[in-house]
Amino acid sequence: MSGRFAIDRRVTLYAMGGLLAAVGLFGLMAARSLGFAEAHGVEVVDVSADYMWGRQLAFNPLGALCVVGVGLATLAVAATRLRWLAVGTAAAALGLALVTTLQLGRDDQILGSRAGNVVLLTAVAVALLVMALTPSGAVADPPE
Repeated sequence: MSGRFAIDRRVTLYAMGGLLAAVGLFGLMAARSLGFAEAHGVEVVDVSADYMWGRQLAFNPLGALCVVGVGLATLAVAATRLRWLAVGTAAAALGLALVTTLQLGRDDQILGSRAGNVVLLTAVAVALLVMALTPSGAVADPPE
């Protein structure tokens, strides 16, 4: 025993999926007064609050439901351990990030998102792809 510990991939996926679904639900609650695909989403936390992450994420109800869907799909990946589902979920997250990136600064945004949403979705997609496409024993112990 080398004193190092490894976190099981399933635990990581459960945590990541649960947090993503919670952020999406929080965004859905914040955007409840907006139209379904309103061009400008509402920030998750009021601007007067001093929460940096809250100022970076913005949702309209459609964008929030998409993030909840990716979070629930991530939880399904953790439960089923299906590689194709992980790759599909990562593709969905990257697709949402790409749509948001292409519409940043425009008045006709379909997801009502900001750059923080792109970072969040891209990070989830990369993490899913790394966990799905690398073998479980791929990281070797460093030489002593």
